[in-house]
Amino acid sequence: MGMKSRRKGRRAEQEIVRLARQNGLDATRTWHTAQAANPHVRRCDVTIAGRTAQVRVRGNGYKAVYDALEEVEIAFLRADGRPWLAVLPAERLLALLAQVRDGKGP
Repeated sequence: MGMKSRRKGRRAEQEIVRLARQNGLDATRTWHTAQAANPHVRRCDVTIAGRTAQVRVRGNGYKAVYDALEEVEIAFLRADGRPWLAVLPAERLLALLAQVRDGKGP
């Protein structure tokens, strides 16, 4: 991976960590696990409130996902034979995690 791509990824991870912390959640970049030589180690870019997460950035690669969210709060997506995914804006997810942590519920 080139230096430009690594910088872009680092900035994206830092942005997600910053958003989580703004919601009062404990968040950390865990870039060192991506460097692990052991192929059995699961890649994790950040941890938020004890949960692992990957951060992906693509130029316009997720246009269909953004289009699906245009007029709704949550989009449910699935590839044939794969489990369902729920997609919602990161700010909303982080706010929900903070509510759960505080015992307020969504």
